[in-house]
Amino acid sequence: MSRQLENRLRQAGNSLKPWIIALAAFILLTHTQWWWNGTGDEMNYLSIARHLAAGEVARYDQPALRYAPGYPLLIAPAFWIAERPFLIINLIHAALLIVALYPMHQWFRRHARHAAPLLTAFVVVNLSLWYYTRRPLSEAAFIPLLFLTALALQNLAESPSIRRDIIKTIATATLITLLVAVRQLGVFLLPAFAIVLIARIRYHRLNPLDALARLAIVATPACLAILAISRYDQIHSPPDEQTYVEHLVHSELSITQRLLLGLHLRVSEIGRLIMPGMRTTYAQEGNWLDINMLIYGSLAIALAWGWLRLVRSRADTLLCFLPFYLAFLLVWPYEAATRYAVPILIPLALTLSSCLRTLPRHLTTLAALTILHAIVTLAFWGIEATRADTAQQWDAAQHAARVIRDNPGNTIAHRLETPWVYRLRFLLNRNVLEVPRLDTRTLDSNHWIATTPQHAPPPESWEPIPIDDTVTLYQRRNDTRPSDASLLLQ
Repeated sequence: MSRQLENRLRQAGNSLKPWIIALAAFILLTHTQWWWNGTGDEMNYLSIARHLAAGEVARYDQPALRYAPGYPLLIAPAFWIAERPFLIINLIHAALLIVALYPMHQWFRRHARHAAPLLTAFVVVNLSLWYYTRRPLSEAAFIPLLFLTALALQNLAESPSIRRDIIKTIATATLITLLVAVRQLGVFLLPAFAIVLIARIRYHRLNPLDALARLAIVATPACLAILAISRYDQIHSPPDEQTYVEHLVHSELSITQRLLLGLHLRVSEIGRLIMPGMRTTYAQEGNWLDINMLIYGSLAIALAWGWLRLVRSRADTLLCFLPFYLAFLLVWPYEAATRYAVPILIPLALTLSSCLRTLPRHLTTLAALTILHAIVTLAFWGIEATRADTAQQWDAAQHAARVIRDNPGNTIAHRLETPWVYRLRFLLNRNVLEVPRLDTRTLDSNHWIATTPQHAPPPESWEPIPIDDTVTLYQRRNDTRPSDASLLLQ
């Protein structure tokens, strides 16, 4: 029975069209949502995108971006269509993933012919990929762009002449420039590309000058883009605010502590990414003897072995990218669930297949893992749908934003649910600080307070403006009150 199933899975690899259509439908179905349950990074990207749509370069009305502008530029047109364009943004994300589907299948087919459809499905139904590409985060653009750029670089390395393929060369240089504008870590494709070129020189398939020219053509615009983004932030950042590079250089941890912590986090992340249902299962930082870390550590060793098997047989840009990307993350010892690992899900899936190939029923095992991932993702989708923002919640936040705009001033939030604060930030397009307590200094330096009636500031100094049953705005009494509280009822 198991052998028959294995044979059927091998035969299924030849039926490409149904697989691609089914996976494209899955992406579209699960990315169709109008609501947004926000986080800090998402709000920053949305703020930059809204300013770009208005022809401005800013974040929360401040010129310092602190985020690469490529992704906000990609979604900025959505703000020309709708005030709350979350559905449009998700459809843009879905389109990017669908564009990458067929090339992804072909890349898997190049390295693992019979497992290609299953590997494509394994990536698409993975909970982490689904989770981060359904939110306004740069992963939604970085993952497909990283993959497509790596393919373009590989094709450029294997091209017989860049003079004949000038359009391909220009397109590749454009792709990698766009990639580093979305996230600067895409620059690590350049050393990976150099390794592929060196391998071709070694086997006399390319002369050194030609290889150097190819590297220079794609590296120059990408490096200029990174320098421009970094220089812009240096010029516009406040003097007391560190950029990400400065934050890395001036870390309080020693290099040894950073490497050990980074190794622990990356091993855990990759395990949580690959193992179905383990995304939120992790050990305490530094605890290598936790049962979860024993599982993740064993998996990491197996994946490293599978990666070595692959690169020994073929120099591939995306596979060569893995060690450079992971080396950087070792010295960037910060935890963000599986967010840092999900961009390398595609090459990790191939290394997993390389490991499983030693098993007698490796396609059956891969199919079982894929089905488990799909079950977990669909279950999570159903749970998240029950937490969706309601129209009434947005209406209440819209009312509060309208009142504040009538008499602008510093606004803080106190003891409110986090989604409420993010809605208000989004609608005002400026930062609304969350404060743990209302002390004298906080009260004296702000104009508006959004809080619950139970946590009202002193009534002699603050005038309440009810928004809904749970939230009340308070305005300083020595300031002008909005012209008409009846705005709330409009």
